[in-house]
Amino acid sequence: TVIANVDESSYEPGKYTMSPTHPVIWVKAIGNGRSLYSALGHSEKSFETPEYQQLLAQAIAWTGRLEQREKP
Repeated sequence: TVIANVDESSYEPGKYTMSPTHPVIWVKAIGNGRSLYSALGHSEKSFETPEYQQLLAQAIAWTGRLEQREKP
């Protein structure tokens, strides 16, 4: 399941292009497990943004099924 795509027309993709839009974040269920892939976070600065921190926190909660536990 694709969560986010990139529109290559919105930046200069360089030598290698994939398609006009291509997935950069997706999830997949594997048996009873869950996986999330993110192609984001290529720079140290990206980890400082609240949006990326929120994405990572929610990804950890989803893959670990922490969202199903009772919140304090």
